[in-house]
Amino acid sequence: MSPAAHAQEADAPLPPLSREAAMEAALERHPRMRAAAAGVRQAEALEATAWELPPTLFFSGVEETPDAPGQGVFTLVAFQQNLQWPGVYAARRKVLEAQRARAEAGQALDASRLRLETALAWEEAAYQRERLRLERRLDRLHLFLQPSLLDGVAPDV
Repeated sequence: MSPAAHAQEADAPLPPLSREAAMEAALERHPRMRAAAAGVRQAEALEATAWELPPTLFFSGVEETPDAPGQGVFTLVAFQQNLQWPGVYAARRKVLEAQRARAEAGQALDASRLRLETALAWEEAAYQRERLRLERRLDRLHLFLQPSLLDGVAPDV
């Protein structure tokens, strides 16, 4: 394919895009929306850990009693569980729920802002497209009238 033919393909008009389709595409593809969705997923994952107990630790060892060497060997086995007051878990759950709700509200706000920005950009593009169409029409009219204006004779319309 020659470069001129390729250039003509590039200048071919794109199919019209409706405002709703532009908004949907922006909501699906915009990095801000992807980041907001990732924030909501992270908040949901943290919320799922609200009631998790800390791990139980096990210890074992062998000790000799200092009174009678060789006779007083015993094995030490111990475990440790650090539990907090029950109210702490409920409070943590409420905090994580609030963080998730804040992330979801932020996502909704970002979506609203993006819809507004997309609608304004779409309207501006539609305005400029119509303006270009009118400018081209005026150019054709001017080219049509130019010879007769130079001669001082009105054209046959």
